[in-house]
Amino acid sequence: MEPEKSLNSVELTRYRAAERQHQEVQDGNAQQVAEMVVDASVCDTAAEASFMVKEQEHESNGTPCPVLSPVRPVHVNREGDAAGNGNIEGPSAFLGDESMLTNQDGRQYQIADVVHGFVTLSKHCMEIVDTLEFQRLRKIHQLGVSDLVFPGATHTRFEHCLGVSHLAKIMAENLLRSQGSQGSQELSQMQRHWVELVQLAGLCHDLGHGPFSHIFEECVRGTGWNHEEMSCTIFETIVKNYNLTWCSEADRAFIKQAIKGRTEEQKPVEMKEPEEILVLLTPPAWLLDIVANKVNNVDVDKFDYIARDAHHTGIPACQYMRLITTARVKNDHICWPDKEAFEIYELFHARYALHKTVYSHRVRKAAECMLRDIFTGIENITPFTDPATFISLHDYNIFDKIIALLDQQKAPQTDKVRNVITKLLSHKLYKCVAEFVEQDSAKANEVVRAFTMEGDNYRNTLDPAVSKATLDYSMKTEDPVGHVLFFDPRHPDVPPRSLPKTYISLLLPEKFQEHVIRVYIRNSSCEEADVKEFEKALASRLNQCKPQYHSFVYDKAGQQ
Repeated sequence: MEPEKSLNSVELTRYRAAERQHQEVQDGNAQQVAEMVVDASVCDTAAEASFMVKEQEHESNGTPCPVLSPVRPVHVNREGDAAGNGNIEGPSAFLGDESMLTNQDGRQYQIADVVHGFVTLSKHCMEIVDTLEFQRLRKIHQLGVSDLVFPGATHTRFEHCLGVSHLAKIMAENLLRSQGSQGSQELSQMQRHWVELVQLAGLCHDLGHGPFSHIFEECVRGTGWNHEEMSCTIFETIVKNYNLTWCSEADRAFIKQAIKGRTEEQKPVEMKEPEEILVLLTPPAWLLDIVANKVNNVDVDKFDYIARDAHHTGIPACQYMRLITTARVKNDHICWPDKEAFEIYELFHARYALHKTVYSHRVRKAAECMLRDIFTGIENITPFTDPATFISLHDYNIFDKIIALLDQQKAPQTDKVRNVITKLLSHKLYKCVAEFVEQDSAKANEVVRAFTMEGDNYRNTLDPAVSKATLDYSMKTEDPVGHVLFFDPRHPDVPPRSLPKTYISLLLPEKFQEHVIRVYIRNSSCEEADVKEFEKALASRLNQCKPQYHSFVYDKAGQQ
């Protein structure tokens, strides 16, 4: 078989190879099938030929073709493979019902979006959107209680998920097209299926967020709960309850992997021999890095929430679309041209700016301290982590649910929790009395401990609360751009590599993490004597821990 043959000849060859493989399976010669080698000119769409066989078999007797066994790999010649990349280890994720591949009615749905213009969704995406579980996200604010400070920050997880799905589709299509030798070629049927899997992962990645988003997760983290696992659980519930038969078990496994991001064990498949590589009938592993990139945190989830949060709060954003269109896959990793290195720094700086000015605003943190008191006032919060109960919770009913649960548990702190809820709803927030900034984590924890110690006379009167916010470039103390691989478009044969900071700019940050500690008082109607007692204790604490920076934002009248 010569690669120079016409397209029709190649397609015929694919079909005959799959048909021959099918016949050998029927004869029981499994060993011979496992050793079969398919020419490189057909390897990229060999699975399509298998689907042709499946359709023919279905027409004849209504039974699926055994050649599509999820444990049977196909060996292909490495030479001529345009992608040249490994695949996800494990069973094939491309063995679902053929209706998902063809999207038989071909209908596309467009939804107007304030950030991206129009978001295009497939029929299968809309089947998930039009469920109670997904519609619940309309009542989960993206930024929790930030609208107390930024009145325009009332956008929800619903529109964020639509935006991530939209960007995931664009990036997956761009990367798959760039894998061909000519670039911008039409996607095969199999590749279009992969794109839809990634798009579905982007759509469902935040299904598991609870009321007020991250503060809920922080309060129930001790139970082993996290929003990514809950997103996967709710996704499975949707598939089951709404009878989404087009989404096979292997498709669901891939979508859940893409929601959580690629793990260490999901690495490119190793070569069997120098001239051959084992390729499973699955999407390439780098597709798992599009929605949640665990390597360097450059992903479409971040692109959307930075752009969306910046739009609704008035904070400048970065040029995320350029990062989507210039990305390429090299050595099974998503890489960028070296000239985009500074733009990636701008991405992480925009994230830091949002944390500094919006997510960690002292008034928002005061409200979060109150929410923390409300959630931790529940003696047993585990009923809220049960999926059947969780999917009924949202920002607008959570307080009623909490009071009902406390009444059911006959908790003695019910009146105290009810009082905090009343104060929060009437905007009578805790008052911030001091703020500290530290770069060292151990020193920051020392400051927190200093202001949570018992034994001060003012404690019973002022009832202080301590909040610690960690601000970074998404990888704690590390420079995330150091984990990003860059390539030189002028020298395509040079392997991608990380870039030294001096190559990018001489004015980049040297530190990438800081901690902001604030002390709030729950009782703002205090006497002057109590304030003086607090100031004396504060001076004593400062002598003990000596933070890098501190400020006082409290006056004698108890006002900020």
